[in-house]
Amino acid sequence: MGLFGKKPVEPVQYSAPPPPARRVDMNAHEHELEARQGGLEAKLRKCDQDLALYKKEMQRLKPGTSQYNMYKQRALRVLKQKRVYEKQMAQTGNQQFNMDQMKFAKESVADAKASVQMMVDANKSMRKDMAQLDISQVEDLHDDMEEMLMDANDIGDMLGRTYDLGDGVTDADLEAELDGVEAELFDGVDSSVPAYLQPSSVPGASNAQSAYTPAAQTPLQNAAQRTNF
Repeated sequence: MGLFGKKPVEPVQYSAPPPPARRVDMNAHEHELEARQGGLEAKLRKCDQDLALYKKEMQRLKPGTSQYNMYKQRALRVLKQKRVYEKQMAQTGNQQFNMDQMKFAKESVADAKASVQMMVDANKSMRKDMAQLDISQVEDLHDDMEEMLMDANDIGDMLGRTYDLGDGVTDADLEAELDGVEAELFDGVDSSVPAYLQPSSVPGASNAQSAYTPAAQTPLQNAAQRTNF
C-alpha cells in the first residue's frame, strides 16, 4: 500500500516490436544449396580416397597387428563420415529439387498474371478503337470501292477496243493477208540461211540489177482500190 492507502502504479513495460521477418531470396538460397552440394561432393571424394589408402595399407599388413588395427579404425571412422555426408547430400538434393519446383511454380504464376493483364489491356484498346468505327460507314466505303473498280475495268475495256479502219476491211481480210505474208516470206526459203545469202532463181542474177516482178495484190490492197473508185 502507498502512503495514503493507494496501490502504487506499476510502470508500463514497453516491449520492442519483433524484427520483421527476413525475406529470403529464392535465387540466393538456390545458389547456397548448390554450393553446399558441391562441398559435400568434395568431402565424399576425399572419403573415397582415404578409404582406398587405408584399405591398401590393411592389405599390406598382417591382420591382428597394431598397425593393421589402427588403419582399420581409421577406415571405419571414414566410412561413418561417408554415410553422414551421403545422407546430408541426399537431403540437400531434395531441398534443391523442391526449390526448383517452387521457382517454376512462381514463374508460371507470374507469366499467367502478365498474360491476363495483357489481355485486359488489349480488350480495352480494342473497345476504344471499335467505338471510333461505324460499320455502316465501312460498308458504304466498301460499296464505293467496288463500284469504282467496276468503272475502272469498263474504262480499260473501252480503251482496249480497236478502231474501225473505215475502208470495209474486216478481220477475216486481215487474217487472210497475214497468211499470204507468211507464205511469201517462208515459201521455199531455208530458215537456216539469211535471205540475202539465198541463191536467186532469176536468170542473170549475177547482173547488178535483177528483173522486178510485181507481187500479187492482197485483199487489203484490193479493198483500198475499190474505195478509191
